[in-house]
Amino acid sequence: MKKTIYVFVRNDLSYPQKVVQSSHAVLEATRAFIRDDNRYKIVVVAAKSEVKLKSIVEEAASHKIARSCWISKMERAASAA
Repeated sequence: MKKTIYVFVRNDLSYPQKVVQSSHAVLEATRAFIRDDNRYKIVVVAAKSEVKLKSIVEEAASHKIARSCWISKMERAASAA
């Protein structure tokens, strides 16, 4: 049985940005959690905004669901300013 990786991405991003953000998120998740050679399904889910995305991450944490968050360098710089 294939395991599943769910990727939640902001829906207020352009299509190319969603693809890049999703790719980075999967890469980070594999680095953080995958220790086997099994094949995985990847499911991408769009959240309406960054606020909603953070809410989903918090909900996952409350249920002790393994998760990895990736924020682009541009977003980190913008939120630090």
